[in-house]
Amino acid sequence: MVNTLYFIPYESEWLCALLNSSTMFWFYTKISTVIRGGGVRFIAQYVSQLPIPSASAEAKVRLAELAEGATKVKGAELAEGEGEINRIVFGLFGLSAEEVALVTGE
Repeated sequence: MVNTLYFIPYESEWLCALLNSSTMFWFYTKISTVIRGGGVRFIAQYVSQLPIPSASAEAKVRLAELAEGATKVKGAELAEGEGEINRIVFGLFGLSAEEVALVTGE
């Protein structure tokens, strides 16, 4: 049997937004194995390597709002929220335009 359920026992919506950002996914694909279809499995030995940047109280509040909102919308509205999450996370890591292009594949 394969273990397929993982969770982080931490009450932080902003962290949920951060961990689901394209930046963190890009980084994760560099430190873990990618499975069939381009997916990844969030195993502790890899998740523990993810960098968590410092964030202002305002950024944490906005990311938490966006994470909560993502559970209630779909389509273009969801994509817009995900885009804002990604822009905030790019800023938290201080990514240049070239680095953003690398992460997003553009």
